[in-house]
Amino acid sequence: MIHNRLLLIIAIAVSLVGCHVPGKVREVQSGFRHALLEMETNQIMDNLIRAKNGLPFVHVDYGTIQGTVTDTIDGNLGGIYTFPGVAMSSLIAGQDQKQLGVIGNPVRDDPGVYTAYLEFLALKDSLHSSPCPPPAGAAHICRCSNGNYYWVPVERRGEFFDMAMRITGLRSQALVAKPYFELTVTSVGVDAPKSPDDIENKMPVSSAVSITFEEELKGDSGEIELSVAGKVVRIPVALPKKKLGKSTSQMLIKYKYSNKKRDIADGAFDVHPFDLKEALTGRRVKFFADRYRPEASTSDKILKQIELQLNSIRLAQ
Repeated sequence: MIHNRLLLIIAIAVSLVGCHVPGKVREVQSGFRHALLEMETNQIMDNLIRAKNGLPFVHVDYGTIQGTVTDTIDGNLGGIYTFPGVAMSSLIAGQDQKQLGVIGNPVRDDPGVYTAYLEFLALKDSLHSSPCPPPAGAAHICRCSNGNYYWVPVERRGEFFDMAMRITGLRSQALVAKPYFELTVTSVGVDAPKSPDDIENKMPVSSAVSITFEEELKGDSGEIELSVAGKVVRIPVALPKKKLGKSTSQMLIKYKYSNKKRDIADGAFDVHPFDLKEALTGRRVKFFADRYRPEASTSDKILKQIELQLNSIRLAQ
């Protein structure tokens, strides 16, 4: 009888250890994936930083990955017979060791990987550099290198994700044109009631915002995307009078402002006209044109843009 009870206790102990294994495997797999993603992310940021500073860089492919988990379990069971039952004592202890082995090979025969890096850096304000940490909520991702902070602004998280996927997964993809123009705002004019009380009491308020850009492009209607008070919004751009298809550096935004749900449902925007002016002034914005789209960049154009940026960095030092 005592023998049977001992066997039962041993069986229970072993079954408990067995139930622990599937959960442990899932935990280890998740840890390995997290480690690999961190390796890729750190490599991308390190390469961007080197390229921004005019230093050569190389991307390494992690081709062979092997993970091992070793579990060791020690235990003892003891028993003292006391009538009419059995009093048992037990001790089970264990430990596990996790190892991730990775073999890397430098990418030498796929220029598209390096073009993705350079194309991202060619975007203005895609990677900021400063001796101080970025403001709270301003950075999508940040790294510190040699006493400087390098960070991708939240407005560039879409481009950063696109670059990362082209580097790690979407190989040998031809360069495609972005669906928007990158424009620098030089001046903004607002045609709206100047008194905050007038605006709040007359919602929805019809507003007109005229914008002048540093660049010129073909006159077209479309949408402007920008960040206002931490929110990314798109606002329609009116079709310019007598300037469709003609070179211009000006646009006109006409919209109705209201913070009331009923008006917003009818097409009004919850963006105060003067908040819009502040968000536009001196900023880079994306313009999604209805008719005239950007042309795809070539590798030569991208390298030329990088060269100009590097020269600007040297002059600023």
